[in-house]
Amino acid sequence: MLGTLVGGRICVAKGALSGAKMALAIAVKYALQRRQFNDNLKIQEDLIMDYPSHQLRLTPAIAKSYVYQVTLDSMMSIYSDDSITDKRKIETQVAGLKAIITWFANETIQECREACGGKGYLLENRIADLKADVDIFTTFEGDNTVLLQLAAKGIMSDFNTEFNSAGFSAVFKLLGTQISDKLVSINPIYANKVDKEHLYNPKFHQHAFDYRTRRLTYSAAMRIRDYIKKGIPTYQAFLKVQTHLIALGKAYSCELAYNTYLEFTATIEDKKNQQLFEKLGCLFALSEIREDASWYLEQGYLGGTKSKAIRQRVERLSTEFRPHIEVLVDGFGIPDHCLTAPISR
Repeated sequence: MLGTLVGGRICVAKGALSGAKMALAIAVKYALQRRQFNDNLKIQEDLIMDYPSHQLRLTPAIAKSYVYQVTLDSMMSIYSDDSITDKRKIETQVAGLKAIITWFANETIQECREACGGKGYLLENRIADLKADVDIFTTFEGDNTVLLQLAAKGIMSDFNTEFNSAGFSAVFKLLGTQISDKLVSINPIYANKVDKEHLYNPKFHQHAFDYRTRRLTYSAAMRIRDYIKKGIPTYQAFLKVQTHLIALGKAYSCELAYNTYLEFTATIEDKKNQQLFEKLGCLFALSEIREDASWYLEQGYLGGTKSKAIRQRVERLSTEFRPHIEVLVDGFGIPDHCLTAPISR
């Protein structure tokens, strides 16, 4: 019964992402013509797109839009494949993706609205309508917080639809053999490694995302097991670690999106395009790690020096994309007749 909602959730996520891409296209095109702050030494004022703060507001969101688009296209392809009869795995995947993408879309549209100043609030410039249209997607086809718990249940029970005591024992056995031995303490040298080659290496990004997902899975399972051992019913044990499971759902969805995107970039034949897309993936990964830096610092996975270096690299990458910014939003493929906002022309 729930499986029939998967297609709808993919479409809702795609709809939300389309709204975010439209807002980004409008905001970027406006920033490429709006000038301000003359220093009295120049004839022309600076474009607001040339300000590092503006680049940091918009560029990581563009990178995430590409990653999420590739991921949703892949999910749609898998879901439409009639040869795959068991859809339980994709149900878990889409539940988490729908949640993080619709939240991302709402945050991005609001950021674009503010980035356009007062004009971002005028109805004629479309962003206000986009905000109203996309806002509902956080609860449409499933409340995001509930969907992340659904994703976490799928992860915890190895995509088993039955989440009960019998299922738990099998999961604990799996966790004990496959995960506990891998969760070794992080080498302090690794935790503070800050060279460019390391921070830009997809293997580092994959390891960071994989470590977070496994760590959250293992610790959540151990907490639930301890509650059950004390005689607390399974349902109550699940509720006691609810926020933990929501974090797991987010981590799993982020890792899934990044790995799907990496597989896509490996298939790009044009080397220049491949390098550009790999760089977008790097910005996505470092932005995500930076946003969850508090968790990584708590676990000892990152040291303060490395966390600072990641923040600086995100800012630097955002600036390096400045020459490509218009090409990237044009790459969304939005027809000119749909970009009707006066500030985008």
